[in-house]
Amino acid sequence: MTKTLFLGMDGSTFTILNELTSGANPVMPFMAEIFKKGARGKLLSTPNPLTPPAWVSLMTGRSPGNHGLYDFLKTTEVGGELYTELYSATDCQVEMIWSIASRQGKRVAALNLPFTAPPPRDINGVILPGFIPWKHLRRNTQPKDFYTSLKENLPGFDPKELAWDFEREEKSVQHLTNEERKNWVIYHLPREEQWFNVAKYVLQNENTDLMAVMFDGTDKLQHQIWRFIAPGLEPAEPDPYYDEMREISLKYFSLLDGYLKDLIETAGEDTQVFMASDHGFTTQYEAVRINSYLKEKGYLKYKDNPDPNKSDFLSTVDVSKSIAYCKTSSSNGINIRIARSAGETGVKPEEYKEVREKLIYDLEQLVDKDSGERIITDITVREEAFPGLAMGEAPDLLLTLRDHGFVSTRDELPVVQKLADPIGTHHPEGIFIAYGTGIKKGVVIEDRNIVDVAATLLYSVGLPVPSDFEGKVPTSVFTEEYLKENPIQIGAETLPPVNSATKDMSPEEKQSLLAQLSALGYAE
Repeated sequence: MTKTLFLGMDGSTFTILNELTSGANPVMPFMAEIFKKGARGKLLSTPNPLTPPAWVSLMTGRSPGNHGLYDFLKTTEVGGELYTELYSATDCQVEMIWSIASRQGKRVAALNLPFTAPPPRDINGVILPGFIPWKHLRRNTQPKDFYTSLKENLPGFDPKELAWDFEREEKSVQHLTNEERKNWVIYHLPREEQWFNVAKYVLQNENTDLMAVMFDGTDKLQHQIWRFIAPGLEPAEPDPYYDEMREISLKYFSLLDGYLKDLIETAGEDTQVFMASDHGFTTQYEAVRINSYLKEKGYLKYKDNPDPNKSDFLSTVDVSKSIAYCKTSSSNGINIRIARSAGETGVKPEEYKEVREKLIYDLEQLVDKDSGERIITDITVREEAFPGLAMGEAPDLLLTLRDHGFVSTRDELPVVQKLADPIGTHHPEGIFIAYGTGIKKGVVIEDRNIVDVAATLLYSVGLPVPSDFEGKVPTSVFTEEYLKENPIQIGAETLPPVNSATKDMSPEEKQSLLAQLSALGYAE
């Protein structure tokens, strides 16, 4: 059976790729070749197009309402206070493809994929997770001796560059100076090279049936460099800083193109290659301070004397006097407090739908004072956005802003304010690309859903698609001959996930991560 290579590119979008693959001298010549010799189409993300729910859906073939990861942080109310902790693989309520393939005899490798720590105990192959501090990388590597092998055999291996070095990245804030923004791009160049080197090492030494690596610089950089690379945002008279930033930004994409080419060539001619992103990107023009609006409308109350040693939004909320609030910017959601038992504050269960309808109405009244256009263009109730057994963790309302941006949780006015400079934000339309043996050439397929990727990868390695998967194999990608020789099979349901135990992050590491999320606009 054909080997399978998956190349993830966090936040990658055809808005940028189409630009960088066009012209006589494209920035990404190899990607341009892939466009001509492979199949591609838009990949629709999860209802909230965000890293945690989207990548987990890609790895499980299940929607957030079933796998249970909705955000970077989960929030609980205890004794009238709100507390947060980070989501991890232990919060995923369904089985990932790494375990599904492993228990059926396939050897896998998953590199830099978020929420793969702690790794499954039953893995047949290699897990080197992403989205964890470098100090935790060794103990979350599976098998344990793989980390040692990298240190001993891979020249230049540096876990501080490989993983999220929070001590370094916490210095970043969302509103960077020009010099900080330039250094932010430069900082990520060797990091992507580290993951490329590890991926190539795995291809050359591990003999896997399914190898996956995710490059996340595309997302991290686009949040900060969007106005230097996005079509339509070019200034009429570019200044030297714009020219410099555009040059180093395009250098990143040029290097990435080279990494993709090298990995695909290393994998060999008989390999099926799939590329995907968890979401796309677009332009955010304005800040929408949703909690300030909820405060104006009487849904949210702040403490009269908040703890001066705590600056995060959740520590300032007077929970007992609040009905609804947005927990995090990245959630783009509103949670309604329900009184679960006698004596608790919040909305009575029998009044929930009435209060929710009133809240929806009030949110619809937030409009542009000049044009009358609604600021929040779509408001989706939980049972429609996140149906499934894990729906209980989802926000009650999911908001879509007119520019697809993330809301702000800050208690500031005005509620809606134009940004000094446009920034990059997430868009529901990501990318899906297929190339290699059995793949159609030069075709643009219909839009697919992110849950389809897991089904596609399992099919590619010759395994049946689990019957409880929501994702389907996109037959439009494969040639008729290949489908005839390799019919799609539906197999048994998935099994409950089995994860290893691991220690939590220290308070200092957690604060550093929160600072990093703020830098990307996820925790403002």
